Amino acid sequence: MSNSATFWHENNSIEVLTTPDGVITEWLENKLSEASRESYGKSLRYFFCDTTGTIPTPDAVRWFLALSEQQALGLMLKWRSHMQHTLKLSPKSINARESAVRSFVQHARKRGLTQLALKDLGSLKAQVYRDVSGIDA
Repeated sequence: MSNSATFWHENNSIEVLTTPDGVITEWLENKLSEASRESYGKSLRYFFCDTTGTIPTPDAVRWFLALSEQQALGLMLKWRSHMQHTLKLSPKSINARESAVRSFVQHARKRGLTQLALKDLGSLKAQVYRDVSGIDA
């Protein structure tokens, strides 16, 4: 049994992989700008390095996508805590990284590789600073 399906378009063969490593490539290729592809790719690498100790290998991706919703949410919340307290990242940076992982999970779900949704993972509220522009020093 093959792990890929081949589609034809204008006499060119386009292989769409349904393996974990292939779905990452497919997901990134669907991002409109090069900057988005780079940012989302980095965020996914950060996630896997921080949570599994490895880059997103097929085995690591398969492991993550096979987690239950509760296990995945727990992992995401532990990662959030690590980014907040150990890495001291801003809420904006944390939200951007988490958004990339949610986007990847959504894509993998569409391709039939997971049942995860991560819908219960809300975003962090950005810290609002007081406007002090009219105060004399």
